[in-house]
Amino acid sequence: MEICTSKFLNYDLLSSGVVVPVRISMFPPQRLLGELPYELKYGARALQPERHMIGEWPRFSTGMWAKLEAIGVEKIASQLAAISRAVRAWRSCATRTSPGRGGTGATASW
Repeated sequence: MEICTSKFLNYDLLSSGVVVPVRISMFPPQRLLGELPYELKYGARALQPERHMIGEWPRFSTGMWAKLEAIGVEKIASQLAAISRAVRAWRSCATRTSPGRGGTGATASW
């Protein structure tokens, strides 16, 4: 599994199917940006800030680090691995139902 960061406005990359968009923001980006040209199906709650962290950087940073340390690397890795497994399963299913294999022609949207 490879992890990279990007802004929600990186439409070309996030619509390409090369990466899977995963929300780690506190609020869904659609509230600020409107509809996105890609599906934002997954979220990693362990990596999402909480309301009490809102404020200047020192407050946010301290709160976020405390949250991450409390959750632990193993649990965060487990959440990301679960997303990776779900994506692989979905893509495998979409591949099996492609027109060239006698399926319905389902295609991946990301």
